[in-house]
Amino acid sequence: MRFRWFILAFALISSTACQPSSAQLVDKAEHEALSQKSQLARHLFEHVIANHSTKDSTRFRALKGLSVLALTQLRDYVLAVRIVEKMNEEFGSSISYQRELRDLRFLVAEAARLQLQKPEIALKLISPYIESTDLSGTELRELGRLHTTLLEFKLANDFFSRLWKTAIETRNCNAARENQLDMMQVKTLMKQCPETIEIGKQPLFATCEPDTYSIRLEMAHCYEYEGAPEKAISIFKEMLKGNPENSRIQALLQNVQRREKERLLK
Repeated sequence: MRFRWFILAFALISSTACQPSSAQLVDKAEHEALSQKSQLARHLFEHVIANHSTKDSTRFRALKGLSVLALTQLRDYVLAVRIVEKMNEEFGSSISYQRELRDLRFLVAEAARLQLQKPEIALKLISPYIESTDLSGTELRELGRLHTTLLEFKLANDFFSRLWKTAIETRNCNAARENQLDMMQVKTLMKQCPETIEIGKQPLFATCEPDTYSIRLEMAHCYEYEGAPEKAISIFKEMLKGNPENSRIQALLQNVQRREKERLLK
């Protein structure tokens, strides 16, 4: 199949009727990517990157196109990282491409953290922005989650706290709900269970309800983590009253009870 796309790409590039420009090939590659013809798009992007060395908008589009394609269709996260690193080398000092490159670096950093499980690569990609005062909500969330993965809980908490303020002020319900849970998890990992519980009890705003189900799960986890399994058991039993067939809660309850029984037998 890949060979077939290579033949199609070669036919487009080497047409004797009209030799397309690099910009036209990028246009074609972007069109093919939108049509989910990922291998053909890849060959076209790679052809432009290999043959158009001028550091201009055409080369930037080809590199960006290949990186996004690697992320969204090819699922080749190593390629995405490699291309973004190349883009940073070639265009990192150019003011014209700063915003696009920054957005892409955060996207690829998330993939490095989640898909490649390489938080150190993610940190390298976005560390230049840690001290920025204009971080967006998405950027604050990724920095918080990255530093949680790196076990740097204080830094993670700082980023989540900034995001919390922004989410509430802008009435961003999804961001507020996610961030409330992120802050609870970090406080649990910091062994600050009372603060975890307090955060979970905080209201959001008039038109936004907290994710009560996930909040109660995190509270139970925090209680067991702190050495109060009886409180975790109480939460799970209370949740089962409203939904006795919930297999996940049943399993969590049984696991806590088993671990507590094993502890008492030691």
